[in-house]
Amino acid sequence: MGERSGIYLPGDKSPREWITCKACGVSALVRIRGKGFCSKECAARHRTGSAHHAWKGPDASYQNLHSRVYRARGKADHCVKCSRTDPETQYEWANLTGDYADVQDFASMCTPCHVAFDIHLRARGSANGNAKLTEDAVREARRRHAAGESAYAMAQDYGVTDVALRNAITGRTWRHI
Repeated sequence: MGERSGIYLPGDKSPREWITCKACGVSALVRIRGKGFCSKECAARHRTGSAHHAWKGPDASYQNLHSRVYRARGKADHCVKCSRTDPETQYEWANLTGDYADVQDFASMCTPCHVAFDIHLRARGSANGNAKLTEDAVREARRRHAAGESAYAMAQDYGVTDVALRNAITGRTWRHI
């Protein structure tokens, strides 16, 4: 058995050594073959971003990508589009170019401006996962309704409610067609 090195504290069975913490630079007496940090709290503070064991980079979820922005830039407090600064208004971080990994690629906007800015990103028509109709079905239903068929009778053919079909026919929904 090899010679043990390090300092043994009274009542402690694991040897310790003096190190300089990788995160904060202080000298600390820690267990031999440790991770190089003075405390668990210091190690946790150091393991953020790409140093964290669960780091996913740009493959992180939408919510986690936005959380990075909040941590780096704080809460949004004004609108860069309409110049609103009312503290009673809700402000959000809107991504400008689609590079969600870059926390500087976000602008503070009020909710109405953010919705208007992101409208082109929404899945429309049959691309929306909740859609029961297709673009062709809506066009056909509009033709049939113009010819005199009732929305209630057609709704059963398309497998939707009469209200949903009436909204599609009148343009309340499916406006893009």
